Amino acid sequence: MNRLVRRLRGGFPALLFAGHLLAVPAAAQEAGFAPTRIAVIDIDRVAQESEKGQAMIAELQSLQDEILRGRQTREQEIRDLTNRAQSQLLSQAARADLTRDIERKQTDLQRWLEDQQLEFNQRQTTGFQSLEMELGPVVEEVARERNIQLILRVTPGLTFIMDAALDISAEVITRFNEAGSGE
Repeated sequence: MNRLVRRLRGGFPALLFAGHLLAVPAAAQEAGFAPTRIAVIDIDRVAQESEKGQAMIAELQSLQDEILRGRQTREQEIRDLTNRAQSQLLSQAARADLTRDIERKQTDLQRWLEDQQLEFNQRQTTGFQSLEMELGPVVEEVARERNIQLILRVTPGLTFIMDAALDISAEVITRFNEAGSGE
């Protein structure tokens, strides 16, 4: 029983403090201060659904397909050399030469793949940065028109939107597409 009483007593100041915090916005509104207007934007959704975002994604997909074709071609060359090296008709010297060629081509493939991955990552980063820079004025315009003081970027798993009306992504996509077609 004493523990319950102590918990209630310990909780009372916290409850009183929480009530005070809840009363602050009401008092600020009565004093003439407007509440801060907040919105959220899902940049990944904008990239996937906007025309410029789709073009960027298509370009990246094309580069990825090109890299895949290059990898498959190089891997086929290595398989062909490996099959030739297993031939019983080859001399020891010819087999040793082919083995060195196979090892060299495998090393070249690894280096090539690393270079391609680096180039892909750079293009992806540059593409998203460019998209975000072009998107900035559109987001600012929507914020100004809606009198929004704070826009949060949606981060999957970290941002939970309780009111769908706070999400300005669809409006930004529409305006971004209109701005892009007007150029």
